[in-house]
Amino acid sequence: MIPGSCLCGKIQYELSGEPVNAVMCFCNNCRKTTGSLGMANSWYTKQNFKFTKGADDIRTYEDHATDSGATVERSFCPNCGSPLVAMNAKYPDLVIVTYGTMELGEGQTWKPGMEFFCKRKIEWLGTPAETRKFHEL
Repeated sequence: MIPGSCLCGKIQYELSGEPVNAVMCFCNNCRKTTGSLGMANSWYTKQNFKFTKGADDIRTYEDHATDSGATVERSFCPNCGSPLVAMNAKYPDLVIVTYGTMELGEGQTWKPGMEFFCKRKIEWLGTPAETRKFHEL
């Protein structure tokens, strides 16, 4: 089990089981959502994710102008603004959980297995050589 929360702690969740995959996404919208070089996230089946606190408070932005063409529902804490989860219409059975909100315990690690939208990846950013890299999604 992996707990997680937003910066202020108003929204909390739990993850169980193994992720379907761990991804670095460098699309324009993930970069804008995080205000950084890209978004690190893990994809879990919906049954392996649950909100444990603040589910009624979470806010969602429907992102229709995505590089992939799919609508992405991006959910965040209205108090501190932390992006927590996303839902991609192309993958309705999965929830995308932002890595930075996961509270990994001792011995738990995170490493990407895939990278999306590498055409927008900053050239000086090093990532593991063995990740599967995709020009787009």
